Amino acid sequence: MTITELLTPAATDSPISISSAAAALTITEATTRRYLRAGKLTRLDGGVSAASVEAYAERRAANISRTRTVPGWHRRPTGDLHSLPRTAGPVEEAAAAWAEAARLEALARKLKAKARPVLEEAGPGTYGPFEVRFTEGRLDPDTKLIAALYFAVFGEDVPRKRSAPSPKVSPAA
Repeated sequence: MTITELLTPAATDSPISISSAAAALTITEATTRRYLRAGKLTRLDGGVSAASVEAYAERRAANISRTRTVPGWHRRPTGDLHSLPRTAGPVEEAAAAWAEAARLEALARKLKAKARPVLEEAGPGTYGPFEVRFTEGRLDPDTKLIAALYFAVFGEDVPRKRSAPSPKVSPAA
């Protein structure tokens, strides 16, 4: 050990205010309180542990840098909603709007499919201006089981009704 190491007091954790922690992490005070309740940050003497704020900022920076290195998924769609062609009538305009919406919807599905594994690996948290969280998901009925039970009880297929037809718009030949 050197003399300076002997004379320098050991680094100790100090409490900081919630507003200071929020400013250091560039989040709102409400989000800081939520992070305290969730255990992402540590309470210390009526405030927030400065060491926990620093550790969380480092983890968040690592997550952001890891997710930003994935090529391709973060590209934004190039479609322009205002570039629909001028046409002769309302039906042609509606068909053009439908076709453009279908194209953008397919592009959005592809982008979301590429982004999903990255977000699942990163986990919930705040990444730059975005807060990532996950829902529990919805419960869908098991249609195969329902059909099998209906057939076993009544001896016939499950009655069905037809849904409304959906327009399919494609360029005319």
